[in-house]
Amino acid sequence: MDREDIAINWLKRAKSNLIRAKIEKLPDVYWEDLCYDAQQACEKSLKALLIINEIKFRFVHDIGELINTLEKKIKCLFLQKLKNQLYCQNMQLKPVIHFRLNQSPKTIM
Repeated sequence: MDREDIAINWLKRAKSNLIRAKIEKLPDVYWEDLCYDAQQACEKSLKALLIINEIKFRFVHDIGELINTLEKKIKCLFLQKLKNQLYCQNMQLKPVIHFRLNQSPKTIM
């Protein structure tokens, strides 16, 4: 089973938990059981995101830790993307800057 299949399976299970969490509370159903299903839906969705994005994580039931792991990786990816964009822009601007710095002020104006 590849990572996409694994992630889809996690999302299917998360959807199942979410559906159960949304059902009307029946007299013999405990609130904590419905809350547990809501927590599981969140946890499984986060794990699917981590898996599909190939982000290593500890198999824990701590939503906060999963969010922090995802957030750190997203920040790293964002910063890397920004760095790459700035590098590309710098490479495009460099010849222009080089040209202008090597010209006399009279030539530029």
